Amino acid sequence: MRTSATLPLLRDLATTTDQYEAARRAATRALGAGWPEDPATLPLLRDLATTDQNEDEDIRETAVEALAAGWPEDPATLPLLRDLATTDQDWAARRAAVEALAAGWREDPGTLPLLRYRATTDQDEYVREAATRALAAGWPEDPATLPLLRNRATTDEHEYVRQAAVRALAAGWPEDPGTLPLLLNRATTDQDEAARRAAVEALAAGWPEDPATLPLLRDRATTDQHEYVREAATRALAAGWREDPATLPLLRDLATTDQDRAARRAAVEALAGGWREDPGTLPLLRDLATTDQNEDVPYSQLSERP
Repeated sequence: MRTSATLPLLRDLATTTDQYEAARRAATRALGAGWPEDPATLPLLRDLATTDQNEDEDIRETAVEALAAGWPEDPATLPLLRDLATTDQDWAARRAAVEALAAGWREDPGTLPLLRYRATTDQDEYVREAATRALAAGWPEDPATLPLLRNRATTDEHEYVRQAAVRALAAGWPEDPGTLPLLLNRATTDQDEAARRAAVEALAAGWPEDPATLPLLRDRATTDQHEYVREAATRALAAGWREDPATLPLLRDLATTDQDRAARRAAVEALAGGWREDPGTLPLLRDLATTDQNEDVPYSQLSERP
């Protein structure tokens, strides 16, 4: 409910740096959405986007988003976003500006070159990730996008950027002859779990009929060094290869012998969800309920049985 005191209160909340961050963000959003016609709102948002005294990443990001959403036609908005995307020292402000430009200024001739540059040279992985995702979503037909994604998927120094590129390639270029070999390579050789897991999930979803997929998933479910990759491969096997005669024994083995909780839990949930009628499932779950070293692995599955 709006009262005469609402607007001054929101301004105070948005600009008082000793307020809780969540309150400042909410006030900033509310000003942009509810008082765009007030003459003080636009200058205040510009100030928060560029010179917030508390150097609060989230507040600056929120102000950038509000400016892009509420004042796209203002002649100062596009130059400000370009400047923030390229020169701001705060990674959150750069990322917000990159995402705003990709969403609202796709036709501007300066946007595509800026995104390419941010995707490959920005010093922060979250900005490179945002630019990579934006290129894949908004410029899939551009001849430079596919080579750039391949490059990011294999050479970027941070796993989140490689992960984003892997997912983009699987979603947008499944028919390209280079995509499947790249995914197979990333699933087994990438040095970080996020990119390996993304490749495992992509292969299971997009290439279930390829003869290399099932052996790779079995291998990742049992030998990958990271539990989240083993977990992803385990879930994929249970969902896509239920009828394969090797799946049930593998799940039983993982449920009882895997050293990490996430992988064991995935196997337990798969058994409880897909093999309820198998005579070995209930005894195994009962045993795990009393012997597993992590209490949250098996109990929920037993309680869900009819």
